[in-house]
Amino acid sequence: MWDEDGAQPRAWLRPMLWPAALAYRGAVAGWSRWGTALQGGVRRLTVPVVSVGNLVVGGAGKTPFCLWIAEFLINRGKRPVLLARGYGGRAGRGPLAVSDGEKVLCGPEDAGDEPALIARRIHGLPVVVGSDRYRCGQYAVNELGADCAILDDGFQHQALHRDLNVLLLDGSRPFGNGRLFPMGRLREPPPALSRADLVVFTRWDEREDSAPERSGIGGSFGDRPVVKTSHRFSGLYSLDGKRALERNELTGAAAMLVTGIANPGSFHKTAVRAGFDVRGHLRFPDHHKYALGELKAVERRAHACGAQVILTTEKDAVRFPPGAEALTLPAVQVRVEIHVEAGHDVLKGALEKLLARGQAASDGG
Repeated sequence: MWDEDGAQPRAWLRPMLWPAALAYRGAVAGWSRWGTALQGGVRRLTVPVVSVGNLVVGGAGKTPFCLWIAEFLINRGKRPVLLARGYGGRAGRGPLAVSDGEKVLCGPEDAGDEPALIARRIHGLPVVVGSDRYRCGQYAVNELGADCAILDDGFQHQALHRDLNVLLLDGSRPFGNGRLFPMGRLREPPPALSRADLVVFTRWDEREDSAPERSGIGGSFGDRPVVKTSHRFSGLYSLDGKRALERNELTGAAAMLVTGIANPGSFHKTAVRAGFDVRGHLRFPDHHKYALGELKAVERRAHACGAQVILTTEKDAVRFPPGAEALTLPAVQVRVEIHVEAGHDVLKGALEKLLARGQAASDGG
């Protein structure tokens, strides 16, 4: 019902959700006004913080963008920490160290899938999860030696001061269907983008130029500087992420896709652009925890449609159960990375200013 494609047959459901959407709007307005005070006010870490978040429920590409920022900061000689809520895990208030920067300390069942993925991907990046991001940040600074922080999915978490507030919008559908949850994907009304210091459009290559919300987008959006990015296929890996596969081994292969993510359509397009002959796509709910029996059923479906390989995302691969490597069809994860299409200097300049402020604060201390 949320999606524009095929939504018309279910349009009659929308009016039924209007009272819930009205109540949600009131709750959002109340939390925006009093929520931070209820959490003890805005607290500030002793290191600079960049927040990455979005306005909609579901994926706007936060994980690959956080990875891009982490690699940028590490290449500048910094030691960032990624602070996350740990959705689906058991961290509670935290802090729970998913990685100390040298080794992975726990898996997705405790940390949630996205922090576990990021901890696997980048050596030298501590990852700490918990609902109290200030407490987690203090732990990372004092115990893990972090000198800057990336706040994942932090746009609505205003209780932690951020020095750079980055808002991601999906270039193919920036505001979803334009309606607040549960009638649509919006967590907050679009005017909330006034809190952003920088607007980043992801999946810019998948946009439809005729969409009215993108008309006139150039170097600014809502008086905010704009960066435009796309998701690019970057390689195939074993399910545990430790072994890179030669692309020519599978180029042109018939594939069955398996996803449990918020935007499965984008992954489908990535697989097609990477040269796979997509024979089917099984879509599970976002953050789905797979059982081995489910994957064996997927394998049977794949055999039935002539697929030669099972493709999934990095985020899904961390939720595959033990034994998935033993399927009779090869199951591999597809990695994507952020490619900056426009505004690279804007993004780089914003991060350099962030580091300069952190350095000035350190020298002053």
